[in-house]
Amino acid sequence: MNLKKLSDESLLSNTEILVQKERELLTEILHHLKEIDRRRLYSALEFKSLFEFTVAKFNYSEDQAYRRIKAMRLLKELPEIEEKIESGQISLSHINLAQKYFQKTNLNKEEKLEIFEQISSTSVREAEKITA
Repeated sequence: MNLKKLSDESLLSNTEILVQKERELLTEILHHLKEIDRRRLYSALEFKSLFEFTVAKFNYSEDQAYRRIKAMRLLKELPEIEEKIESGQISLSHINLAQKYFQKTNLNKEEKLEIFEQISSTSVREAEKITA
């Protein structure tokens, strides 16, 4: 596809559609990783961990694999955040910040969801301030 031939309007419209598809794909990937983890398929393929598997099998960088696995585990615990991921209200960066905060605290499910309400639709910098 030659993007240079697209009008400004078409380019922006197509990009908006692709961004939404990317968000939907992210949640789908997280669900697939959850099922791979549940079945321990990485073990059957002689990988020591889901992390090692995602880096080797899917060529994710270590950071990309780590963020997705953390997000998958949090989505398993808090399925209510799925819609926020798909809508773009929270990103993998937001989830990573929240996870770090949750590790330092002893919050229940409702309190964790409240944190996500607070950081939804904020910049990562704003979310850092909220979770600091």
